[in-house]
Amino acid sequence: MDLLPAATHVQDYRPQHECWRIQNIPTSWSVTKLLRMLQKQDESLGNLEEQCISLYPSYTRSSQTALLSMKPLPQYFQELDPDESHVLILEEIPEAGSRREDVFLSLDCHFRGLTPLNVPIGDNLVDIVAVTGLGGHAFESWQSRQSDQMWLKDFLPCSIPENIRILTYGYNSSLTKPGKRSMVDYRRGFVQVLSNARSAAEERARPLIFIGHSLGCILIAQALLQAQNNRSDSHILDSTRVAFLFGAPHGGQKVDDLVSMVKDITSSSSSSQQSRRLRLLEHLREDSDFLDDQRERLISIWEKMKIISFYEKRDTKTVKKNVAGEWERTGGAARLVQGFSSLLYLKQESRYAIDEDHINMVRFVLPTDKHYECVSKVRMSSRSITGMA
Repeated sequence: MDLLPAATHVQDYRPQHECWRIQNIPTSWSVTKLLRMLQKQDESLGNLEEQCISLYPSYTRSSQTALLSMKPLPQYFQELDPDESHVLILEEIPEAGSRREDVFLSLDCHFRGLTPLNVPIGDNLVDIVAVTGLGGHAFESWQSRQSDQMWLKDFLPCSIPENIRILTYGYNSSLTKPGKRSMVDYRRGFVQVLSNARSAAEERARPLIFIGHSLGCILIAQALLQAQNNRSDSHILDSTRVAFLFGAPHGGQKVDDLVSMVKDITSSSSSSQQSRRLRLLEHLREDSDFLDDQRERLISIWEKMKIISFYEKRDTKTVKKNVAGEWERTGGAARLVQGFSSLLYLKQESRYAIDEDHINMVRFVLPTDKHYECVSKVRMSSRSITGMA
């Protein structure tokens, strides 16, 4: 395992995770029962209330997934390692004449893989899949730091037909934490998870709407390229109708500060660890051969769908090493992804500016936020696809 020096870090997202994911909840459980079972586990969970828990059907529909948000978090969750998944074994009280069964819940706050964000009513007609960016988090990167509202969960379900499913996808794209860093690994993992979530023939025929931010846009593009080249994955390309791309670095982004950080924090680690991360950044650098080749190969793919592109209008603080040896976003501001890099200049592409920096361009404060108006285009796209007025 390619461990990093413990004293060196960069704030990829909030160090204090305020939302935890609980998976593998029985479909028969209500929020009330889940709360009661958790409170039996640890006395620090006694103050949990039902309004702290959102319960959704899992993407396989064989279980349920809960999101638990509370400030401050109970001591039980504060003591768990935020980078790991944890198993919680609960004893199910059997009904008369039935056997005792244990329920195995999975707890994490890294949100890797797919996480449901709404309760679709009836048969799903469309899947919306959001993909976060470099150093991002599948929940917190879409969450306003001012209002704590996460628009994919708190706003979007009210703006679309009720039989549309919303999912957010997470993957380990941190440059400072253990794990492999490769576009090939990211692409294969994403395609596999999508295929697992849409395994039946009728599910694979269901239209797809992608929402990407930063590196997430590149990952979506890579998944579409794999779907074009592999017959077994072709259902992803065949189903994709619309792509909403926020700050997509089609022509690259500024990475010099990140390169310096990676070289610093991996100086005492293996050369392979450093080279993998530097190679990923070189792929994302402005005028990279990787992105030039991708853009050319995607032309015929983009022509099959509607593209809605958003570009940032404000500079973003770069990462800088402080006196304590920690890397933080306190450096000079720069336009991380230039407008011309974010746009494809295709006839079926709509283009919009967002008056925010690269990080905050996908963090809407309120439903009345002027920047949230762009989400109305998700509503119009979903209604057009489903044939609903």
